[in-house]
Amino acid sequence: MPMLTRKGLLDITTVEVLYDPSKGWENLNRALLHYHLYPERGPIPRNVIPEHPPAEIMERVQRISVLSKVKADQLLAANAAKHRMETQGRENALDLIDGPRYYYPS
Repeated sequence: MPMLTRKGLLDITTVEVLYDPSKGWENLNRALLHYHLYPERGPIPRNVIPEHPPAEIMERVQRISVLSKVKADQLLAANAAKHRMETQGRENALDLIDGPRYYYPS
C-alpha cells in the first residue's frame, strides 16, 4: 500500500466523519484527547458537524462500496483461476513423470 498523503488522510477522515456524524464526532474528540492535540481548546462542540450526512457523501460511499465489491470479486475470480491453473500444472507434471492416473469412485 502506498503511504497516505496529508490530503488523502483529510479526505478519508472527512468522508468518515460526515458519513456517520455522531460516531465521527466521538472519534474526532477521542483522537484529540489521545494525542493531546489542542488541550487548551477542549473537545469539539457537536454543533460543528452536521446532524445528518450530506447526500453527496452518501452517494460517494455507495459508489465506493460498489467499486470495492467489483474489485474484490475480480480478485477472487483471478485467485480461483490461478489455483485451478496451478492444480492442472501439477497434474500435468505428474502425468509426464508417472503417466496418467485414473480415479475410481468409491
